Amino acid sequence: MADSKEDNMSDAPITMRVELEAHGLGSHELHLLARALSCSESDTAVFEDRLRTLAILGLTELADWIIGRKRFATVSENDISRVLKIFLKIREEAPSLESLANDFAIPESRGRSMLSRMNYGEARGMKALVYKRTAQWLRNELAKTKTVKERKSLTVDVQRLACGKGG
Repeated sequence: MADSKEDNMSDAPITMRVELEAHGLGSHELHLLARALSCSESDTAVFEDRLRTLAILGLTELADWIIGRKRFATVSENDISRVLKIFLKIREEAPSLESLANDFAIPESRGRSMLSRMNYGEARGMKALVYKRTAQWLRNELAKTKTVKERKSLTVDVQRLACGKGG
């Protein structure tokens, strides 16, 4: 009986989702994880890709710790490093107070403190992502703009861009 169960399991593809479920993550936890990775658990290909990237980031973090290459002095430094890796490598967007609170359950006061510390250390990477998103949004808007008298005109709502709704 046990052999037939193992045979059936070997036919199913082993995915990161299957591994997480085998280690006790339920559908609600998978939903929360997908939200933190800025995707839907129902979009299997994207979810799997992001889970693999997360697994590599986690494995690298542990390997760095084991071999003594990187050790954090405080839990806060470790949390900031993890959040930055997720945003820069997986979500490919700059973290916001709203995303930290909603997607990572980080209290607002702690999120504000984390963001201010991140802006000193990783400001260049976060700004580059913002510029990349803004440039992409401008290209998309320009492509939709009609030519009038051999010119194109585009009005940019800076407030909308600042809130992240433009890109």
